[in-house]
Amino acid sequence: MSADAKIKSITETGLRESLINSGEDIIEEKGLSALTLRAVARASGVSHMAPYSHFDDKDSLLAAIAENGFKELVQLMQEARDAYSDPFDKLLHVGMSYVIYACQKPSLFQLMFTSGITYRHKFEALTEAGQCAFSVCRSCVSDFVADKNLTDEDLQLRALAMWSLVHGLSSLLIDDHLDVPDKSPDAIAPLVQAVLSKVRI
Repeated sequence: MSADAKIKSITETGLRESLINSGEDIIEEKGLSALTLRAVARASGVSHMAPYSHFDDKDSLLAAIAENGFKELVQLMQEARDAYSDPFDKLLHVGMSYVIYACQKPSLFQLMFTSGITYRHKFEALTEAGQCAFSVCRSCVSDFVADKNLTDEDLQLRALAMWSLVHGLSSLLIDDHLDVPDKSPDAIAPLVQAVLSKVRI
């Protein structure tokens, strides 16, 4: 991105958003170890002190990047859910959107769930964003088993089973434990559909 384009981006979206976007780009292109507040400032075309007006430290920036990732994921899951009327189709395509997102942004996905943030529990907005993703999954499971008259506890466990399945499949693909070298959406969609079609929550 040119210097003029960076300045325009900052003007249009705000410094905080620009820093988050630059941070995500660094993580996906160079890995988590390459991300520093100075690197993000440099990528955003601002002074090395500018990030401190929005983030206390690197953890705060990472939490914001992860939170933004969850918001993107939730939007994709909601769009997949709302595109279908059949309860199983909703479940299938929400799960598919989850796995495809993970494969498209593997480093961000890993940051969202596992690595990099030292004290995750202190970032309430990040926790809430993650819970929103689970809520979409739970709503689809709830629709799918609506005729079973389940208790809240049983519904929660079935939603957790569904989430565990798509998350586990995502991790297996990202970590190359499956013989699927091409992780483009068109390439992995048949696999995801085949796996999820075997599930009967």
